[in-house]
Amino acid sequence: MTIELDGHTAVVHGWGDDPMSAVDYALERVPNMVENGWEVQSISHAFGRDHGAEPGDPYRYSAVVMLRRQRHEAS
Repeated sequence: MTIELDGHTAVVHGWGDDPMSAVDYALERVPNMVENGWEVQSISHAFGRDHGAEPGDPYRYSAVVMLRRQRHEAS
């Protein structure tokens, strides 16, 4: 899921059944955004959900990538 917050900031959310797959899933969407003038600001640490998810639950872990739209200076 990608959410553009204010035209200058975006959040990409990913999930998976282990921490790295959650980060990988979020990062799959980032290259296209970078090509369109966004830059990565931060990648959150993936975390386990506390709602009693079972091993193998595809939503067990979550990750967030924050992006910011690059400014283009007028020439």
